[in-house]
Amino acid sequence: MARLSSHEVGGFYEYPPKYLPHVASLFAPAMGGGKLLDPCAGEGDALAHLSDTWGLTPYANELDHDRAAKCVEKFGSVQAVQGDIFQLRASTSGFVGAWINPPYTYDMGSDEKRRELSFLKHSLKWVQTGGYIAWVVYAHHVTADAALVLAKNCSRVDVWQLPELHMGTYTQVVVIGQIGTTPKDQASFAQDILKQGQNPYELSIHDEPLYRFPAPHPVKRFIFAPKVLTPEITLAAIQTNSAHKSAQFQTLLEPPPPIDDIRPIVKPRGMQIGLVLAAGMFNGLILDTAEYGRAAVRSTIRTVEELREAPEEVNEDDPSTTEREVYRTRPVVTITLLTERGETIPMTGDAALVQFIGQYKATLLDYLETHFKPLYNFDYSAVAPVLNRVRIGKGLFTTQKHVIAAAHQALQTRKGIYLVGEPGVGKSVIGATLAATLQPNMQAGQVALVMCPPHLVEKWKREIGKVSSSSYVEILESVDDTRAFMNKAKTLLPHTLKVGIIARERAKLGEGWEAAVQWRKRHTALWSKGAPPPDGMAGKSRIFTQEIPICPACGEIVTKDQKGEKLASRAWLNDAPRACQHCGGVLWQDKRTFSAPREGEKFPRKNPRMALADYIARVHPGRVYLYVADEVHELKSLSSDQGEAFSVLCNAAEKVIGLTGTLYGGCASSIFALEYQLNPRVQRHYNWGENNRDKGKQLARWVDQMGSLERIVEYKPQYDQSGRYTGKARFEHQPREAPGTSPMLVREILDHALFVGLTDISDMPAYDEIPVPIDMDEDLRKVYDDTQKALGEYLFQCRLEGDASFLGRYLRTLLSYPNAPFRAEQIIHRRKLRDEQGQTLSMERPVWAVPNLGEGRMFAKEQWLIDTVKSELAQGRKVGIFVEQSATRDIQPRLEQLLKEHIPAAKPFILYGKVDPKRREAVLESQLKAGVNVFIANPKLVQTGLDLIAFPTLVFYEINYSLYVTIQASRRAWRIIQTEACKTFYPYYTDSMEARAVALIGRKQRAAKLLYGDSDVGLSELTGGGDDASDLIAELAKSLDADEEVTDLRDLFKAASHEESQRESLWVTTEPEPTILEEVMETPTILVEDWPQRSPEPLTCPLPPKPVTKRRRVKLSDAPDAIEAPPQRPAQPLPKTVYAQGLQQLTLFDV
Repeated sequence: MARLSSHEVGGFYEYPPKYLPHVASLFAPAMGGGKLLDPCAGEGDALAHLSDTWGLTPYANELDHDRAAKCVEKFGSVQAVQGDIFQLRASTSGFVGAWINPPYTYDMGSDEKRRELSFLKHSLKWVQTGGYIAWVVYAHHVTADAALVLAKNCSRVDVWQLPELHMGTYTQVVVIGQIGTTPKDQASFAQDILKQGQNPYELSIHDEPLYRFPAPHPVKRFIFAPKVLTPEITLAAIQTNSAHKSAQFQTLLEPPPPIDDIRPIVKPRGMQIGLVLAAGMFNGLILDTAEYGRAAVRSTIRTVEELREAPEEVNEDDPSTTEREVYRTRPVVTITLLTERGETIPMTGDAALVQFIGQYKATLLDYLETHFKPLYNFDYSAVAPVLNRVRIGKGLFTTQKHVIAAAHQALQTRKGIYLVGEPGVGKSVIGATLAATLQPNMQAGQVALVMCPPHLVEKWKREIGKVSSSSYVEILESVDDTRAFMNKAKTLLPHTLKVGIIARERAKLGEGWEAAVQWRKRHTALWSKGAPPPDGMAGKSRIFTQEIPICPACGEIVTKDQKGEKLASRAWLNDAPRACQHCGGVLWQDKRTFSAPREGEKFPRKNPRMALADYIARVHPGRVYLYVADEVHELKSLSSDQGEAFSVLCNAAEKVIGLTGTLYGGCASSIFALEYQLNPRVQRHYNWGENNRDKGKQLARWVDQMGSLERIVEYKPQYDQSGRYTGKARFEHQPREAPGTSPMLVREILDHALFVGLTDISDMPAYDEIPVPIDMDEDLRKVYDDTQKALGEYLFQCRLEGDASFLGRYLRTLLSYPNAPFRAEQIIHRRKLRDEQGQTLSMERPVWAVPNLGEGRMFAKEQWLIDTVKSELAQGRKVGIFVEQSATRDIQPRLEQLLKEHIPAAKPFILYGKVDPKRREAVLESQLKAGVNVFIANPKLVQTGLDLIAFPTLVFYEINYSLYVTIQASRRAWRIIQTEACKTFYPYYTDSMEARAVALIGRKQRAAKLLYGDSDVGLSELTGGGDDASDLIAELAKSLDADEEVTDLRDLFKAASHEESQRESLWVTTEPEPTILEEVMETPTILVEDWPQRSPEPLTCPLPPKPVTKRRRVKLSDAPDAIEAPPQRPAQPLPKTVYAQGLQQLTLFDV
């Protein structure tokens, strides 16, 4: 049981102690001493025995905390550390030997499918040339990949088999390798190693040793430490190696660099202030404490991994049981006070941080006032002439004017900004007007470019024309259009606003590309000339010919990985544009596809098509002053053509504006590429390197510091040949990103992002998100559980084989079948494999069959839908229904038929994807006139450019994993002109994959709300999808949002925007109010009887007290005690008395 419990903790099998003397007898004691490393030491028994026998100094690393403690007892805290092998810091070539007994498990998501092999490869660098490694694995782990790694790094390799089978089933071997270079050909040496793996030597006690350790190489400064240093390790390093004299140590003692003064565009919201404080950026602050006197503050942030879900006790009788451990990372702040007496008082953890902020809140808020001073002071007079010429409806709302003025001021000192606005706030109007305010900054011939979804190009052209009467606007669809536009822009008057509008697809579409490498043939003799062929090689050619790809820039061999262990194939090079691992040079070139000569023709008929983004950047450098990217969140990908077009145009333009309703997708990676383009701090700290070769590495750093990582470990019971339970098979997934928001991310984006919501523009009706759990029908539940069990077992086996291609089919089936159990389906695992020549091979394997449970019946969720639609229609409310299965597995016709059969008043209409996006609004309008009251569609069809004002009730009959799609589609009915309360239902079957999907969307929504500073209850709280680890920080942020001592920018706007609540909507067409009257009415509670002829003394006006009544949204506190009067204006005829009554709080940037 000791072995089984050991295996259960970390996937580690202890080497059989009775065979340690056998291994020890293989080596002669080291006469010159040296160091022996065990990077997977367990409790250290094997290392202790071998180091004593061989006369070497032991060094142990162990991941498991309890086993590491045993190693510390044996070897001391200097020679034994606890941590991950991949984070161990040890001197290269610092050891004469390494005993590597890795956990037997799988390493999904990496190039090496087996974790045993990855441990071996990572450990090789620590052993000096001439030293030895002993790799303890099963015989079948000595694969072709392992043999190749050993052949490249070792001059001699022997495989020794233990006398007994491990667990009575597996052949266990010890692979002894001497580090060095073999004189043999690597391919043939690898073949020899493979043969040894199949026919290993019998391990026994030898009278005479076979191997001798070399004399240790001199090491100037020996290093052996985990990633996180303990006081004991640090003290030992100082005492033995003079570590305190190193430059790195001296850097730790230097005063921390001053924090960048981040000036947000506007004053942050209360929740954002709370999260900035939670980021712990207090370096340089001096506090007067009651207990310690004056103390300096220093704060540090580190990422820790915590167990979030612990497995239950294994059921030994159920082979389908799968246990899960879920580990998740999060940032932890440590605040240290340095007193005048030289004492240090550390405070670590969320509870200590919250207590610290609560105790010194006033001082910390003053600190933020100094380091986070807003740019915009709520005066838009500099751009008022442009704002007051806008002729859309009654003109711009006051809030919109302030947003435009704030963005205009920010762009005077910043490369770009993001405007994050809820659907319906008028982002295109704001963007167009902002372009007009920036027109005086443009030089002659400079233009503005707008890149938007294809169905919005006409809308942008209309709205730019309404914003500026002196404008020249063209839709650019080709290189010829763009050339003509640029040429004409040079001839127009300087004050003309020149705007080119490009559909997103046009900006990215080019001809195509092809791999561009040189191919060299390498010939290898598999056996000597005249000698008989080895076993299994009869009838095959003696000469093996291999094509080697060569980089045309540096001449090095092209490999798939930086270590140079996997040769690039034609299929890999043609799969995606690649770059050389050595020099970073591109390994592709442009290729004619659409303009290529036809068969039989010698020359092409036309010029090649060029992506408009590339054309503008190359042919018209310096001509783009402003680039407006509409729906910028859809350009977030690091590797897509759309993302590349965004990057190219950002570099070509002097100023950039990104417009979106959902900047943050709930995970830190969703914003990384966007931040890299507009945030110079991100470019400095996460530089992609030459030719973007470090892009993936920097993305991982960003996620680690700004988001959250999740690691899942699964266990399944294991049995021997007789069926006896022998323990658990451990399967560890690679860490993957999880939904979450670090307080550091909030601080990072505040100086170039503006957040505006519908409630900032006008008083809005109520909006509710309602998750609805539904129990499955009994027969559906049984089929679902059986299907989940069968597919889960098959998926687990596929993963054990290093194949994750079935995961998508697994998820689709469990998500879609419960909503369509009226049809039978055969679940088939389809795979496409490529051979060495790049040929595609198809494989199909039937896995499971789900039955038809009856088309003539109604299932539980369908019944709920009928009841809900009937109830809403009875209240005079039209209903929109969103489904995911709308193509080959279309369930929309069934829902339409059920609605017609069971609800006489229902008149449903299905909007299909084949309808041109530009015509969808007109088609829906015509259907409404025809009496339609139920609308069915895929949410992706309506997420942009289509309002559903007539459908105040929306139902996500099937959930979409994308937060972008869900948020955008769910807000289609909640617009400024909406007069009815809006509801969005999320029905889902309990204990199903659908329930997990809703919870995941809830977690993403929670992370986005924290970033935006939104304190409303969201889907995550309603579904219980919150993360306990961040609850304390979230509550801190909410408490500051509700704190009356914290000044919030919403207080500064409420008086100026009071009159806007009287207007019907932004789009009502009436004459605008007189300019000067509007400006005076924007001044809060100021009595104006006669305009003075000289500059008046500043007038002050106290804001009204906080309302006591409960509101749907949590409100912030008092605004400043006084507001200055506006500057003197020329005498104008005004009404005798102008004043604002009944001032109301307007929550401006509360998304």
